[in-house]
Amino acid sequence: MKKKIMAALIAISLLSLSGCKEEKVEDKTKIIIPIKVGFNSIAPDTDVSAATKEVIRNMNTGLIKFDPDSKTLVPALAKSYEIKNNGRTYIFKLRDDIFFHNNKKITPEDVKYSFERVSGINTGKVIVGEWNKKLESINVLDENTIEINIKDSEHSSSDIYNITDVSIIPKGISENELEKNPIGAGPYKFVEYIPGQKIVLEAFENYYLGVPEIEEVEFKIYKEGASRLLSFKNGEIDFLPLNLESLKEVTKDKNIEVISSLGNDVNILYLNNSFKAFQNKKVRQAIWEAIDMDRIIENLALPKAEKLYTHMSPYLKEFYKNSLEKNYPYNPEKAKELLKEAGYSNLSFTLTTISENTFENDLALFIKEDLAKIGVNVSINPIPWGQYLPEVYK
Repeated sequence: MKKKIMAALIAISLLSLSGCKEEKVEDKTKIIIPIKVGFNSIAPDTDVSAATKEVIRNMNTGLIKFDPDSKTLVPALAKSYEIKNNGRTYIFKLRDDIFFHNNKKITPEDVKYSFERVSGINTGKVIVGEWNKKLESINVLDENTIEINIKDSEHSSSDIYNITDVSIIPKGISENELEKNPIGAGPYKFVEYIPGQKIVLEAFENYYLGVPEIEEVEFKIYKEGASRLLSFKNGEIDFLPLNLESLKEVTKDKNIEVISSLGNDVNILYLNNSFKAFQNKKVRQAIWEAIDMDRIIENLALPKAEKLYTHMSPYLKEFYKNSLEKNYPYNPEKAKELLKEAGYSNLSFTLTTISENTFENDLALFIKEDLAKIGVNVSINPIPWGQYLPEVYK
């Protein structure tokens, strides 16, 4: 039987390439999935990293959710909702068959507590910064109806997506308890967490969409490299995120099948606009036009990688714009002119990367080489994830 590769890689490409072991994943009762970095927090909505959020979200559910098949928002814990007051009032009717992991039924009071928690409206401790600005009030209308009111000055089309992101938790549960033994309403419930090593989850028997087929999932921290590939081959892990090097290795094995799919993650060079030079549009444009994305993709990315001219993924068709590639093509000579016009003949800056992320550090070297050709000196500063998260990411 072929081993099947079903994990996730993201290069500049938005393709996932990945792997699972001899038995088909759907036939197993437990799977072990490697992750590259540990958690800043296992409490819902607290960790700002997309990579770790995707793990934590298995324990949590919101009022509505994004459906990957239709690529639209659909009811989740809410069975229906309506939008009033020119998009500033949202009224949700809760399902009757929804329970927390402690098997207590979910009520509008729990929803109220959850939104007040993320906004810090009562405590002054904001969990999600966006909600500090947006929540005007939240009211229980009856035994299964909740009303959320958004501040007038902050009304935007993203409000409904911000609501989607809020995890519903039991009323009165403390932050301390959420860090030690988080309780949510997602498809998997918490079993064990060993910082720096792993988190273990098990299927929730009262999940409103039915019990998940995989009974237990262990997310285990494995750094990139030969050891992770060897662990996959030895059957110690069931899921293998691929990079270009490991792809070449697994394709040598006729018993391994590689599966790819469009992903919702991108690699981006973020500029800190508090740095004076980056406040100048011509400097930003020069940096963009000096980076040879074709060279990067050819040398670092997986097959079928895509160049992006926006921070969005083509996977999100509702938001992705196709016509941006003609705006700023690769043009190092023009980049030199733009820097000269901006008055920067000897620009230097530091590019901070996550030391555990091999692809990101290789990518930084290519950017450094390209920018050197237009007279920009880049220093690369790889730091551990635990340091990167508070100093850079947040």
